[in-house]
Formats: sequence, structure tokens, C-alpha cells
Amino acid sequence: MIGPLHVTNGDIVADALAATSLPGTTLVWADVLHAGPLEAEPARSRPVRASFLARHGWGEAAILEARLERRDALLAEAHHAGRPIVLWFEHDLFDQLLLLQLLTALSGAQPGQVELIQAATHLGSLEPSELEALWPTRQPVAAGTLAEAAAIWDAVCAGELEAASGVRCDALPYVEPALERLREERLEPSRTKRQLLAAFAAGPATASVAYVASQAEEDAAFLGDAWAFVAIEELVDDGLVEPTDGAVPPACDTETFASRIFTLTSRGLARV
Repeated sequence: MIGPLHVTNGDIVADALAATSLPGTTLVWADVLHAGPLEAEPARSRPVRASFLARHGWGEAAILEARLERRDALLAEAHHAGRPIVLWFEHDLFDQLLLLQLLTALSGAQPGQVELIQAATHLGSLEPSELEALWPTRQPVAAGTLAEAAAIWDAVCAGELEAASGVRCDALPYVEPALERLREERLEPSRTKRQLLAAFAAGPATASVAYVASQAEEDAAFLGDAWAFVAIEELVDDGLVEPTDGAVPPACDTETFASRIFTLTSRGLARV
């Protein structure tokens, strides 16, 4: 028996699930949907997201698009075959946007086909045995929840966060806090940038130290270091932050960028 398709937020969790006794296979569903342009329809989303990620150094657009197409195809294959699908996602902004995108793609699923495990902790921090202990908490996703998730996701992609928040979805309790955090991230400067500026206000610091300080301000940390480094790079472009020692390396060169020391400019000091 082939078992269910487990869908989760990254390689760390996927590897941990593979080390459990749970049957089935795992599909990684990961994209920084809080950043860059969004499209609700998958065929339109793939080239848009691939182009955005390529511009930030994550590979060639054609290769990235092919990976997204393969990912979507694997989900669609399980969906249309009636295979059980179990979604493993946590409470933060990164995961909740992924979850909304997934549930939209699974509209029309058979009753009981899709189940959801919702965690109030970061799944990547759990051991295989701890993940397996979450298995009994899974709940079937009702057709009404799929429809509500699709309505929310459509509104998010259209940039209509007030409309998205107006859709009540009791089965997804972490969506509303995530939408509020997304609203803060879409301000200019974003909450992430404001937190990074505050970190540098304490004095010159490496990008890595500023990243850790900024994440300590989050109720549900969601941001990887690479995308915090993109935010620092943009603060440099805006004249608010500057390196203390030479040129700014590309943010996608995370190892080099992490150790580079930055400080606020006079303009940056005025914004803190």
C-alpha cells in the first residue's frame, strides 16, 4: 500500500518524517510567499514566483519554474487519485500562507481525503518521535474549510488583506494572526526592516546578530536568515544602513553576508 502523501514546509521536517514509522511519502512545499508578487492560479503563479526567486539569486528562473511545476504535479496527482493527503504545518506566517495556497489547490477533494496537523511550535525543532506523537491530532479538512481558505488566499493574492481577514475560518486558528503579521510586513518600511534598524541602533553588528535580534521580537518567528539578509541589502540600497568594511556581498551569499558588519547611517538613525 502506497500510504498517504505527507506535505510539509521544508527538508528538515521531511527528513524527520521519513525517520518515523508513518507510512507514505513526503512532498516539500516551501516558498517565501510573504515576499514578492503572488498569483492565485498555479499556472500563472509558477513563472511569477520563479522569476522573483531568480532575481534574488536562488537559481535560474527556468529551473525554478520546472521545480514548482513538478511540485504542483505531484500534489495534483495525489489529489485526483483520491490518495490520502496529510498536511503538516505550523503557526507562523511562512507556514500559514503555504497552507492557504495548498488548501486552495485541493479544492474539490473527496470527503476525508485531506487531513491537517496544526502545530503551535516549529516542526523543524522536533525529533522524529515528537512528530509521530502529533499524528493522532490530525483532523479532516471539511469542504467548507477548503472554500474558506480559497477565498482568503484569493484576497491575499489580490492584495486585499481586509477582505481576507473578513473571511471567518474557525478550523484554521492561526490564519488571522498570520494575516496581521503579513499586514505589518507590507508596510514601508516593513516590520522586519524596522526590527533590523532597531538592532543596528545598538551599535555596529553583523548581519547574523541583527537577524537573531530581530527574530527575538516575533511572537511566531517565520523568517529565514537569507531573507533577513535581503531586507538588510534593501536597507543599504535605501541609504539607511551601510557596511563598515567594504562592499556589500550579495544577500544570497549567506555565509559571507552573515559575518559582514553593518551600522546605521545618519538617515538610518533618524528613522529609529
